[in-house]
Amino acid sequence: MSAVQKTVAKLEKSCTELPAVFSVYMHSYRPVVSQEVSLGALDEADNILNVGCGAMPFTAGLLAKYTDATIHAIDKDPAVLTEAQQNLNRVGVGDNVKLYEGDGTKVVGDGSIVSEVCDVAVLALQARPKDQIVSAYQSTSDAPSKVIVRQPRSIFEETYDSISTTEATVDSVTHLMPTFDQSLMLQV
Repeated sequence: MSAVQKTVAKLEKSCTELPAVFSVYMHSYRPVVSQEVSLGALDEADNILNVGCGAMPFTAGLLAKYTDATIHAIDKDPAVLTEAQQNLNRVGVGDNVKLYEGDGTKVVGDGSIVSEVCDVAVLALQARPKDQIVSAYQSTSDAPSKVIVRQPRSIFEETYDSISTTEATVDSVTHLMPTFDQSLMLQV
């Protein structure tokens, strides 16, 4: 884990202990998730897999609020899932997001590990290795057919993984976030 990733992880952990700071931090993700909902034409009929939710599951929580869809959020670190559930409960979507411990390359949203087949996946900036995750979706029947991937700004490409093959990209949106500036929509 790089120094930037460690700093962000510490910031997020401190936010879970301070509800007001959590709310302010979550506010910065609202335009990002709103754009991603439009990008993927996501709605209540979708089952959405959020890969790399962390202790601060802003994306999962906002996806639940903006779409009324069922959200399945995974993280490979079991220690963050309790905090993630507390934070989801705090913002009123704890019942709409199901949390799982898992590796994004193995939890492909085909119903084998998460409770339902997922038709959309949203990969967090810190999810890695993105190429391997997308490849798993491409080689699995009933895996998500739409994948939204956050791409790091060029200055952070050595810190955060980016998808290297973009031929499956059908659309994209740009963001004003400090660490990532684009979300790609892939059809797999």
